[in-house]
Amino acid sequence: NGSVVFHAIVPGWYSGRTTHMHVMVRGDGGHPLLTTQLYFSQNLLAEVSQLEPYKHRGYPDTNYKDDMVIGGNLDNLTLLTLKAKKDHPGSYHATHVLKINRELGTTASSSPI
Repeated sequence: NGSVVFHAIVPGWYSGRTTHMHVMVRGDGGHPLLTTQLYFSQNLLAEVSQLEPYKHRGYPDTNYKDDMVIGGNLDNLTLLTLKAKKDHPGSYHATHVLKINRELGTTASSSPI
């Protein structure tokens, strides 16, 4: 059915980019259907930057509007909506749907649910 579940950490940050995660969807035979980036809320990053092992690096120096790839175009920003897991302090859960229209090639849309 095309569903996938994976576990990850909030990635570290580097100058010039807001914190993000790369995602690639492949179809039959490994053919790439979509490559995109998913972003985290600035509020979540402020919270995470106070925790180990992120604490020593501090808050990311680049936000969405200053990101060198996004370039201030927030219309194309795919923001992950994360919810704190009460049974696992410091853990979050996100659900996101990527819709791919094979007839349009690599064109896709995404939306949080």
